[in-house]
Amino acid sequence: QISYTGGLHNFVGIREFVDAFMQTKDPAYRLVICGSGENEQYILDKGKIDKRIVFKGSVTRDEAVKIQKESTVVVNPRRPDSLITRYSFPSKTMEYLSSMTPMIGYHLDGIPEEYYKYMFTPKDLSIDSMSQLIDDVLNLPVDVLEKKANEARSFIVNNKNSEFQVKRILDFINE
Repeated sequence: QISYTGGLHNFVGIREFVDAFMQTKDPAYRLVICGSGENEQYILDKGKIDKRIVFKGSVTRDEAVKIQKESTVVVNPRRPDSLITRYSFPSKTMEYLSSMTPMIGYHLDGIPEEYYKYMFTPKDLSIDSMSQLIDDVLNLPVDVLEKKANEARSFIVNNKNSEFQVKRILDFINE
């Protein structure tokens, strides 16, 4: 199961991700989408065509976390070809990397390079590339996925906490 929990606005890239998911063929795959925004009807329409797509609408924070934990992988479908991504703070990326569920996401200008060793990224922006990545990731052995998720969580907990960030600021000032 792949899940996305968040806004369903055009700049998020959810349409393209749904299209990429629909190109996968495995009948066991599920895409669970939670959220609200202008692409709700698009997702509902695609769900009528591909029954593997499950749209839950807006859910509570607790329900979103439960869905993330039950998933094989979570996705941040935000694409780098949207101007807003250049100025995006990686809050969704940090949330997902700390979720103990491996993450798929694009390489975005606003996110430091150090994050990318802890997630799966497609080789380019094409729908085919994302579709292939979905297949590749969902066919990885469980131990590989667990290792990636554990390393990601450690990275966030140990390097992106407030104490560590304040120390970096103080070190910068003292230099």
